[in-house]
Amino acid sequence: MPHEPYIPHNSMYFHFACVLVFLLLGAVSTWSILAHQPDGRLHLHLVSAGDESALFLRTPSGQTLLFDPGKEVNEISAAVGAELSPWSHQVDAVWLSSRTYARNLSGLAERLPLRSVILPPVVYRTGADTKPLEIPDGVDPVKLQPGSAVEYSPDLSVRVVAESYESAALLITHGAVKILIPNGVDFAQIRSADPALLSGVSVLVLNESDISYIPPRVWQGLEPRQVLWNSPAVTPVDSWQGPREAGHIHLISDGNNLFLPSRP
Repeated sequence: MPHEPYIPHNSMYFHFACVLVFLLLGAVSTWSILAHQPDGRLHLHLVSAGDESALFLRTPSGQTLLFDPGKEVNEISAAVGAELSPWSHQVDAVWLSSRTYARNLSGLAERLPLRSVILPPVVYRTGADTKPLEIPDGVDPVKLQPGSAVEYSPDLSVRVVAESYESAALLITHGAVKILIPNGVDFAQIRSADPALLSGVSVLVLNESDISYIPPRVWQGLEPRQVLWNSPAVTPVDSWQGPREAGHIHLISDGNNLFLPSRP
């Protein structure tokens, strides 16, 4: 009679190890899904990206919004990609405040999936001395009207509040929290557009263009709870927070309060 094939005793351990690996992978996948679930809060990230800095948001519903990506597309995609869910690895919208940043879209799109690009009038408006914007294939351009906003949830919106000849100032509103990004638009121009905009600002996001002829004390006079320095340069005021010193700044808003958690 034929004998049953002999199964080495070690194969039992092999099958047991396979089961353990399978269970471990399942546990890691479950943890990853839970860790990247939207938590109903707004997450603002300001990170160092090579010789530049990058500003992006995670909305309460889990969308990712990137603002004015610079030339360091490798560093930006790595910094942003590290915060994305592996189950939704994409940037939902890129906001451009100036035409200057449009030239970086193609390189970024090769490294991160980009769903749409939001264009204030100053960005898409063409004249005799300007060329049409080049938007990468597969990226949906959204052209805003002056003063219009994009609603990302009932209590979260991003609005164009004022424009200069070169750039657009943005206001992010999350419940009672107001985040103002002047983007080089004159302080007086923002105030004349709507004086209420400068009342009760929670966070100011400034760069070199904002203090080129407006002294820092004018911005500090708004008494924001936080001033973020969106630049790799040394912060001009000690109390301002920038990526050069912190590396990665992460603010969380629940619509009423702001939190600055410590990173591991």
